[in-house]
Parts: sequence; structure tokens; C-alpha cells
Amino acid sequence: MCDRYIFVQKAGVIRKRFQVFVPENIQWTPSYNIAPGKYAPVIISQQPETLLHYIWGSVPFPTKDKNLFVSHIDAKDLELPAPNTSIRYLIQQQRCLVPADAYIQGTKGHGLSKPFLVYLRKKARPFAFAGIYDTWLDEITGELIHSFAIITTTANELLRRLPCDRAPVILLHEQEKA
Repeated sequence: MCDRYIFVQKAGVIRKRFQVFVPENIQWTPSYNIAPGKYAPVIISQQPETLLHYIWGSVPFPTKDKNLFVSHIDAKDLELPAPNTSIRYLIQQQRCLVPADAYIQGTKGHGLSKPFLVYLRKKARPFAFAGIYDTWLDEITGELIHSFAIITTTANELLRRLPCDRAPVILLHEQEKA
């Protein structure tokens, strides 16, 4: 499971690669350490032509505890319990692309002596993680909160050697429009 990722592309590369408008009001700074609870760029299914800035971490509704962002950063694919209709709805209706260059495996209690940088072969960057997003109202501040989580799957044979049991779903370019 990745709990940090890297995205250092400039607006021009993002525009060209994902064919999106990058609004000037997005305060995007390329980062080698995107962590849960931080804002990061996403492309949502409801507005596929615009890059948006959402918080990484999905807070389960209803809650008032923003600290839960850190504990809900991924959504397991095909292992979701049948009664969890809110997650199923998000996967069906509120998908997003999470642009990235690489991710860091092993930064929290993974039994590794050091973290590993994981990226695509032939330096195919940027790419997109599959994600889900949600928008909810903070009842204390009245602020609309836009958040996302990265969909994960069972790690492949190469990643299991780290050891690693989960990995983010990385989409092929042709899957990004689906």
C-alpha cells in the first residue's frame, strides 16, 4: 500500500498528458512527498476536462473528525463488503484519476528497513492511479470538503518481494477515459 507518492510535473506537462485545463487558482507545487491529509491534483469523472485540487483521504460520512483523513487513504478493489453501498456508489459514480510519477512503498510499519521508490518501467511518467472522490460539508466550519482515496489491489509478484500485500491501481493510458 502506498502511503506517500510523488508528482513533480509542471502545469504544461499536466495539460498535455491528461488533456485538461489547469486553473490558475490551483496552488499546485510539485512534490516529492504527497502525504495523506494534503491537497493533491485529481481529475474527477464529473469534470474530466479540469484539474482539481482535493485532499488525499476520504472521511467516512457522517463524522466530524478530520483526523480520519489519514486512516482512509485507499479503497480496496473487489473486496468491498456487500452492504457498503456508499463505497460502491463512489466507485460507480465518483471515480477520479490521481496523477503521479511514482510512489513510496514501506514508509509505515511494513517490516522494511527502508522505503522503496516504485515507478513504471521506461520511466513512463506521469501516470494515473485509479481513485474515488467525495464532497461533504464540514458541519463545524460550513466548508465544503473535497477528498479522494486511491483504489488498491493485491500486489503483483514483484511487489510482494518487498514484502507488500497491496498496491495502488495504476491505469493504462487507454483505461483513463473509462
